[in-house]
Amino acid sequence: MKYTRNFSLFPFFTILTILIFANSCKKEEKKQMPALSTFGISEISETAAKSGGNIISGGGAAITARGVCWSIATTPTIADNKTFDGTGEGSFVSNLSGLSEGKTYSVRAYATNSVGTAYGNTISFSTSELLKPVLPSITTTPVTSISLVAAKSGGNITSDGGATILARGVCWSLDTVPVIWDSRTMDGAGPGPFLSDLAGLTSGTTYYLRAYAINSAGTSYGDVYSFTTPIADIDGNTYNIVTIGKQVWMAENLKTTKFNNGDDIPEITGSESWFIIKTSAYCTYDNIPGYKDVYGMLYNFYAVADSKKLCPSGWHMPADTEWTTLIEYLGGKEFVGEKLKETGTTYWGSPNLATNSSGFSARGGGHRSGDNTGSGWFEGLKGYGIFWTSTVFDYQEYGSTHAFEHAVGNSITDIGTTIDYMQCGNSVRCVKN
Repeated sequence: MKYTRNFSLFPFFTILTILIFANSCKKEEKKQMPALSTFGISEISETAAKSGGNIISGGGAAITARGVCWSIATTPTIADNKTFDGTGEGSFVSNLSGLSEGKTYSVRAYATNSVGTAYGNTISFSTSELLKPVLPSITTTPVTSISLVAAKSGGNITSDGGATILARGVCWSLDTVPVIWDSRTMDGAGPGPFLSDLAGLTSGTTYYLRAYAINSAGTSYGDVYSFTTPIADIDGNTYNIVTIGKQVWMAENLKTTKFNNGDDIPEITGSESWFIIKTSAYCTYDNIPGYKDVYGMLYNFYAVADSKKLCPSGWHMPADTEWTTLIEYLGGKEFVGEKLKETGTTYWGSPNLATNSSGFSARGGGHRSGDNTGSGWFEGLKGYGIFWTSTVFDYQEYGSTHAFEHAVGNSITDIGTTIDYMQCGNSVRCVKN
């Protein structure tokens, strides 16, 4: 029997399979584009800024270039302006230069490997002109401590405008828009609040004031405030004043015990003496001295008409026509009373129908009778205020025994124009010449 040799193919195919698998494992991994992000923009000036980026992954290939690119277009590429900030993965900082002032730029980081160039997120910024010095921001402090010749104010510089504050203070003028070429204080330098002392003012004058601040960009101003210095009588009493239309009035009742030439005005306390006297006299309501500063004095008409003059220099007793001018300016008699009266019930009884929108601040100073019954009693405190005019009522029936007066009451909104005996005691308001 013939012997035949048989070779098995199993080992051959097994080895071949192993070789093929091993060879496939040795194939190179596929390379990718880098992955990266863009840093925020900082240190922006008119011509430069800082940015940068972070390369999170090189994509399996070496990073051969990295940096940021920028353009005024919304999608910058490395064909535009760019920085070169080395190679390799990780973070880097980029300095942008050669920018143009007042432009808006788009910026993004880039990274280049053998596959190509990848970009981070896009960030926009402007080379801001606001970084140049601008005018300071300042507010004016309301005016306080107003005296005959002085006052206090100040300001607060809330922003220096990007430059040193070289000077600050307040300026004032008779014009409605004061500037630093007018009267002014100089209250140091630097930002923040400051106080100002105004001096050399004139009594009985309305001024306009505002704070100022100066830096290299120029001068800026706060809001304008107006204030009026009071006046003083021969006795040394001071009075606030108010401008109503083209007239300037005392905003308080007269309380002098002397005429403007320095002579004393007789004080009459007794009722009978008050009635019979036909010469100048004054009193306080109910002869209570404390009422002087609250309601002023009550004067008979003989004091009003005296040639030695009740009112301070530069002021005078208003004629009836001047009261008419006041009333018409405020809209007529029907509602002028409420516009003239001080509000609340401190100086008036309830109800007090008042707005004091004029600033006249009338108070219910009452009245002292002087009619032909021989009275001389006091009446009407907080109920009404009666003000003498300088105008005599000369009529055949009465002769020259009466004068015109104007009256306001707590519970009424209008004003009354009446006549009264010259012996009566009423309040007085002076008007500026």
